Order: sequence, then structure tokens, then C-alpha cells
Amino acid sequence: MNGYHAIKLTAEMVAFVTLTVAFLVIYSLKDTILAYVDKKTFRRASLGALIFWAGYLENVLNDVYSTEFTKIFDDVLVAIGMATIMVASFQVRRQIRAVKPKMIMNGHSSIVPGAYVTYVTSPSKLLSLLGGRQILAVTRYPKPYAALGVPYIWISNVPSKNAVRPTDLPLLTHKLVSSVDENTFVILDGLEYLILNNGFDSVMKFLTSLKDYVSLKNAGIIVVVEPKTLTDKQLNLLLREFSMLPS
Repeated sequence: MNGYHAIKLTAEMVAFVTLTVAFLVIYSLKDTILAYVDKKTFRRASLGALIFWAGYLENVLNDVYSTEFTKIFDDVLVAIGMATIMVASFQVRRQIRAVKPKMIMNGHSSIVPGAYVTYVTSPSKLLSLLGGRQILAVTRYPKPYAALGVPYIWISNVPSKNAVRPTDLPLLTHKLVSSVDENTFVILDGLEYLILNNGFDSVMKFLTSLKDYVSLKNAGIIVVVEPKTLTDKQLNLLLREFSMLPS
């Protein structure tokens, strides 16, 4: 092996080791990444990374012993791996894309920014209290909000635009935090469904964290509650953190 090939092989081995370490570090952050993307997308991206890694390994081995087949095979693996990663990256972008709030009614609301609970279930009634505010709904039933022109995040297990699985509370938090700013009110209309899928304690932690984020941005959140679906203890815990919405 002449000096040129030795340098080339050394450089490719260093690059391969660096690539391997980078992939291992990213994979060690699996739990954090899964807070923002679903498992299917993560598995697809991981498969693409593995295929790309195998292609790079084959490229290194080609400098030690190469054939006509291996010269082509490494490029094929790298191309397939990159294509798989690209598809996964588009899915990631779609999943973490923020939904922008929108002002639905003109006017001036007397409801100051903060965290509220309401027993009012009518979207139009809630909007009448929030004139001049930008609105974003998180809901199990998006049609009434869509009919009123309210941007929404749909709590659903069905893959769809603006949909978030009910168990993906970190992703839901990320979407909301990325969307709200001053003068925004989030209407959370799907509490019972979230509790059904996560349990009350997990949902309560989600709500209190969201309340803190919203407070930092001087925004507001209104949680729509059907009292009969909660125990007295659960309702009292909720009212300890959230005020009743003034009518």
C-alpha cells in the first residue's frame, strides 16, 4: 500500500469512527427525540442511519479489498440510507411544525392572560369571551372549531395534518409552546380523552407544565372540563392550579 492509499484509508477510518460515535450519541438521546416524533418515524430514521453506516463501512473495506460488486454496493447502500433519512426528516418536520394561532373575533377581551378552567363546552360561547385574542384549540372534536375558523391541534391516533397522538404529551407541549405568544389563548377541549390515555397524574403534570410555559409568554389557557368525568379530589387538584373562567 503506497503513501497515498495509506493516508486515504486512515482518513476514511477516522471519518467512519466519527460517524459511528455521532450515531451512537444521537441514539442515546432516543427518549428525548421520541418526545417530539413518533416511534415509527424514529425507527425509519434509525434504519436509514444504519444503512448509511453500512454503506460507509463498505466504502472503508473497499480500500482494503475491492471488487467490481463492492465498488457499486457501497454507493447503493449510502444512497438508500440517505433517501430513507430524507423521508424521515420530512415526517419529522411535519410532526413538529407549529400551528399558528389566529384572531377570530375583533374587540377587547376582559379575560386577562392566565390559566383557567371552564364548564362551558360551546366553542362559539368561548370565542365570544376572547375578542381580540389569538386563539388556538386543542381538541378531540375539531369540526366545530374548524367551522368557526379556529386553528386547531387534533388529539387523535389517526395520522393526519395537525394531529397529535393522545399519549404524545411532550410533542403536544412542544407544539403549543412553539405556537403561543403574547395575546394568545389556548382552548384545551379534550381533557377526558387525555386522562383516558395517560391517567390523571400524567395529564396534571402536563397541564401544570403548560401553565408555566404559557405564563412565561404572558398568554392564556382555558381547560374545558366536564365535572362529572372527574372525582372530587381530581377536580379540587385542578382548581388549585387553574382559576374558574369569568363569564
